Amino acid sequence: MEKAIQDASRFYLDAWTPLLQAMIRAEGGPEAFVTAVRCSFPTTADLPEALARACKTLRGRMVAYRGFGLGPLFETVRLQGKDPWTGEEGPRCLRFTDRFLEFLGASWAPVGVANDPTNLNRHWIPNVCRIYAELIAEGTDGGAGGRTESA
Repeated sequence: MEKAIQDASRFYLDAWTPLLQAMIRAEGGPEAFVTAVRCSFPTTADLPEALARACKTLRGRMVAYRGFGLGPLFETVRLQGKDPWTGEEGPRCLRFTDRFLEFLGASWAPVGVANDPTNLNRHWIPNVCRIYAELIAEGTDGGAGGRTESA
């Protein structure tokens, strides 16, 4: 039963895991992600510590976003295809809004900072938004998804 609860929660409610995956991919993979985290936290040792720091940053950005009243944090999207548990067409799941991803990007990968002399940070927001949307569309079970539509 525990696994069934985790699977259903992951499919319908987990907007965090695909976002972390998108951030890691946008940085160029796990090693590059750790290197990126070290820009702000120089003593970061490895991937688990980098992920912990990223999660704390995400939590802080979420609290700040809500505190500033910048709009909805999550939106519901409809996946194309069948719900893996109910068989219904077009199951809905939660995802972060693009506005939140832009807000997050402004602090995670700010444009024009000294540690980004070639201005690569300007690509972070569009890359993370694109990868995140693709991961949500795929579904967290490795293929139950499809294209997403705002619902």
